Amino acid sequence: MIRKPPFFISLFCAMLTASGMLPGVNPAQAGDAKAFDSLEAGLGYVVNTNRNDFHARWKPQWGAEGFIQTPFYYGDVQVGIRVVSYSRRIDGVPDFHSLFVSVGWGKRWDLPYNLEGFVGFSVGSDQMIFEEEDLSGSKLETESGTSFNARLSYPIYGKWAFNMSGNYTVILTQRRIKLAFLSAGISRSFSLPDWIKEFLR
Repeated sequence: MIRKPPFFISLFCAMLTASGMLPGVNPAQAGDAKAFDSLEAGLGYVVNTNRNDFHARWKPQWGAEGFIQTPFYYGDVQVGIRVVSYSRRIDGVPDFHSLFVSVGWGKRWDLPYNLEGFVGFSVGSDQMIFEEEDLSGSKLETESGTSFNARLSYPIYGKWAFNMSGNYTVILTQRRIKLAFLSAGISRSFSLPDWIKEFLR
C-alpha cells in the first residue's frame, strides 16, 4: 500500500499556499526581481522518510542534494541534483544509487520571523546505477520523474542561510515509485556580474 506524504509536508505546503492571506506574510510581487539578477547555490543532507512497496525491496541509505536558483521574471528557476543510495532487503535485486537531476520553477514567500519560504515544481531524470546487473542485464536504468518541493530558509550570516525542506518525488516507472524526502543544509546568495546578466537575458 502506497502511503501519502508525511502530514507535516502537506501542512507546510498548505500554509505557504494560504500565506498570502495572512498578516505579515507577503508573496513576492510579479516582476519585483529582474531575471538572473542573482544566484543562490545550496547543499544539503537528505533522508528518505516514507515507506511503501518499494521499500520492502530496498532500504534507503545516505543522501545528498545540491541546487542553484535564480530569479526568472514571475518566480525562480531552479536546477537540482539529488543522490541517494539504496541497499537491497531481499535476494534477487541489486543495491543501487539514484541520481535525480531536475529543472523547475517556483515562488519565494516572505514569512514572519525573518523566514523565507519557497514552493516549486520540477521535472527530471532519475539515473539508477546498479551495483550488479539487473534482470535485464543492465547496470543503468533511466526514468523520468516529477518533484514537488517546499523549503524554509533562515539567514545565519551575511549571504549565508540555513535551509530545511520537504520534497515529494514520483518516478514514472511502470509501477510508480513515490518517495518523500526531508533535507537540511546551507546556501549562499551571489550577485552576478552585469555582463552575465545581460547575456542570460
